[in-house]
Amino acid sequence: MRFLIPIFAVLFIWACNGGGPSETSTTATTASASLENRKLENPNITVNVNGLPAGGEAILIGFFADQRFKADSTMVGANGQMLFQRAEPYNPGFYFLLMPNNSAVQMLIDADQSFTMTTQLNDLVGSMAVDGSLDNELLYSNLKFEAQLQPQFQQIGQQLQ
Repeated sequence: MRFLIPIFAVLFIWACNGGGPSETSTTATTASASLENRKLENPNITVNVNGLPAGGEAILIGFFADQRFKADSTMVGANGQMLFQRAEPYNPGFYFLLMPNNSAVQMLIDADQSFTMTTQLNDLVGSMAVDGSLDNELLYSNLKFEAQLQPQFQQIGQQLQ
């Protein structure tokens, strides 16, 4: 009897663990395998911000869960042009381009890492034009739509208070 209790305890623990990889680890393994199988191109990202003075460092900041990390940086060139090129692709995800004047441009980076974004310093979202990235075109279409609805949301918020 005294030997059966430890055997049952081991069997219980083994049964609760499933005796193999969990569904979560299988899903994570599958997701990372599919990410590795995708061909990520080397970045050639140009961001033009008309009205942004030349000089100063622009920083590409990536997000992963609740963490932020510096993915890359470049100097602001003439006519507010910032070019991000390197031999290694960026990890797909959501990024902010923090400019020297502390304003920021949002962007999505996926497998296709060659695109151009052009905007005006005084209206970063409203005047954004994207060429070569459907993800970013859709992102800015959505941001422009949200900006149109913002006055209605503010009015409703004031009425609720």
